Amino acid sequence: AFRRLGHRVEVLDNEIYDEARKRFDKISSNRNHRGILTGMLNALMSESITARAWDRAVDLVFCVAQSPMTPQVLAELKRHKIPVAFWFVEDWKLFAYWRDWAPQYDYFFTIQKGEFPAALQRIGVNRTAYLPLAADPEVHNPISLTPEEQARFGSTLSHVGAGYRNRQQLFAGMTDLDLKIWGN
Repeated sequence: AFRRLGHRVEVLDNEIYDEARKRFDKISSNRNHRGILTGMLNALMSESITARAWDRAVDLVFCVAQSPMTPQVLAELKRHKIPVAFWFVEDWKLFAYWRDWAPQYDYFFTIQKGEFPAALQRIGVNRTAYLPLAADPEVHNPISLTPEEQARFGSTLSHVGAGYRNRQQLFAGMTDLDLKIWGN
C-alpha cells in the first residue's frame, strides 16, 4: 500500500535470526539464561533497524506487533529525527504492553475504536489513528486448488494465528466441526 501511494519501501526481514532464537532452548535449560540470550538477540535486531534507517536516510520507521524494538533504539531514532510509528494489531484489553510502549512512538495506529483512543490519550499518546486490518485484492484473491491442495488446505472453518490459551480453549469446543488451524 505504501508503494502504491508512491513511497519507497524497504522491509527489514529478521527471519534470518529465527534459527538462533530456536537454538536458545537447546543451549541452556536455565530460563534466566535463555531470557538473557533472547534479550541480546532482540537488542541486535533492534539495533539493525537503527543502522538501516540511518544508512538509508528513511523518513519513517513503521513497526508492527513483535517488532524487535528497544527503548534505547527508539530514543536514538528520535535523536536523529527519524519518526517511528507502531501499528498495534492486538486486543488492547488482553495485551496491555501498549501502556509502556505507545508513549515512546511518534505515531500509534490501532485496529480498535471505542474506548481505546481515550485510554491512549489518558497516558499522553495524542498522535493516534484508527488503521483497520484489510486485505489487498492484488494479493488476497480466490485461486483454483488442485484436489490435493483442496484436501490439505480446505475446510468449512479455519483459523490463522497464534495459539494463545484463550483460543485453544475456544477451539477445544469445536472438535466436531470441519476446522483447520494454521499457526503455532
